[in-house]
Amino acid sequence: MSAPTPELLARLFPTPSSPPRDGPMRVFGVSTQSTETLVNLLKDNHKKFHVFFNHRGFHNHNAHHMLAVYALGGTGKVIEAAYERTSRIQRPAYVSTITITDSNYFEHLGKEDNYNAFLKYFSYMFAEKEDLDMGEEVENFIFSEKYNFDRARKGGDQPQPQMLNRFLAGLLHPIIHTGYGVEFGLRGTLAEGLAQVSVHRVEAPKLIPESFFDFSEPGSTGAVSYLTSMLPRLSLRQPSATADSAATGDSGHLFAILARMLKDPRLDVENLKFSNNDLGDHYHDVVAQVGDVISEHTAQWDLRLTGDATQDAAILNAKVEEMYWTQILIYGIGGFTAEGFLADFVYMHLVTSALFLPSFLAVLKKPASKTTLLRSYMSISLAWWVSCGRPGFAISKFYEGTGGANPDNAAQSPIPGPQPVPNEKALKFGDKPCLLPNPWYSILQTALTYPNDHVCKLQRSLVHADSLYSSRPAGHFKHLKALPEFDGAGVGPGGLRQGFEGIEKLDGSLFVRVARLTMDRMGWMREGQDEKRWDFVGESLTGGIAA
Repeated sequence: MSAPTPELLARLFPTPSSPPRDGPMRVFGVSTQSTETLVNLLKDNHKKFHVFFNHRGFHNHNAHHMLAVYALGGTGKVIEAAYERTSRIQRPAYVSTITITDSNYFEHLGKEDNYNAFLKYFSYMFAEKEDLDMGEEVENFIFSEKYNFDRARKGGDQPQPQMLNRFLAGLLHPIIHTGYGVEFGLRGTLAEGLAQVSVHRVEAPKLIPESFFDFSEPGSTGAVSYLTSMLPRLSLRQPSATADSAATGDSGHLFAILARMLKDPRLDVENLKFSNNDLGDHYHDVVAQVGDVISEHTAQWDLRLTGDATQDAAILNAKVEEMYWTQILIYGIGGFTAEGFLADFVYMHLVTSALFLPSFLAVLKKPASKTTLLRSYMSISLAWWVSCGRPGFAISKFYEGTGGANPDNAAQSPIPGPQPVPNEKALKFGDKPCLLPNPWYSILQTALTYPNDHVCKLQRSLVHADSLYSSRPAGHFKHLKALPEFDGAGVGPGGLRQGFEGIEKLDGSLFVRVARLTMDRMGWMREGQDEKRWDFVGESLTGGIAA
């Protein structure tokens, strides 16, 4: 598109707003200087760069990095440094050969060359609206029947738009970018996010079917009607989850679903055939071969609402909590192996994307959109889990290896680099100096200066979960252990990565333990250590590939 005018950019990038209800906190440290720097650089990124920095579809993270640093209280100088670093690899923006309009929107989806045309379409639309309701825009373009399975296009040879599928494509990058726009109230970032959605391909049609968008019947809730349609299959294929209980009580908890998936031989790597060792192709192979199986399991997640606004808000908050624990369990305890902790690149994205679910739920109006978002998001997430081998959860071993049962022990081991020498009168732990009175300060300080933006984004998501759920005591989930899904769910002879063991020991110290393991694996660069590479666990899987 032609260069946006200063007036347009001013409309698109105002001072960031406060986070939506239940959204992630802003750490102290935000200043007029850091805000001005952030806004100016967001405008610069909007003008200069394409959404993909290469022709393989790798994403421009400039806005992600700067907004994460800003939210964690980084100074303007740190924001500048982050932008300078991530801008080095970006691809310049270029003019699209077409113009997007309301009438031709569907014709040009899924093509990266059309990014700037979509960006212009959304930018001018959002800038011109005096009172932009971001929830309404997301509801329309991502969750409406028209923008997913348009009745006017049925029966012909025109492909359906399937915007929710695109929204959750690309290892969840479109939902992340759009989520930043919603969280910070930035029209320009929202426009970039929806333009990014529009140029992604449909990747997982089996996981987000047309029945999710059947809102025609009064009271219909899309994903809930899909659950009803799946129950006969669930009762036949999953003996441990009967038709009348699969979506009720404890058996409808996400942990129970994980336990059932770990026991389902149809999802074993040995029974899958991978076309090659590329992680993206692994994911596509999994969706094609066992997408229906994954849908059987995710349909059991209990997302029923009551119609009462207060009760439904509490239900959704509880489901978001389940989702946070699940994503961090997959990344943190799933990454804890006999050889040490593996900071997996794919599973890390499950945690960083989870941060934005509360912001979307706060602005969406329709209950159907909220439940459809949660079920679709978890279906995609669990498909990625399966595509990288679906490691199990040896919780007892994890806690033994990260400081034992006492969270203080988990947090207080010295970090690398020069150590302070406290005054003799400073508070102590017994007779030892109190070097890490709050381990999060050290973790966030080093994350703010880490050159790879994923580290800052990951730690921001982990500290947000910690702020909400760190007071959960050991035994908080012990009621689930009575379920048959957890019978014989020990680690087994093969090592740490089998089964679902020790759920009664899981507590709110999980988040700081995982945050500390991440820095130990990736390197405490502010403290002098070298930058390390993310782990790619799925690359070692062969499935049905000949060795």
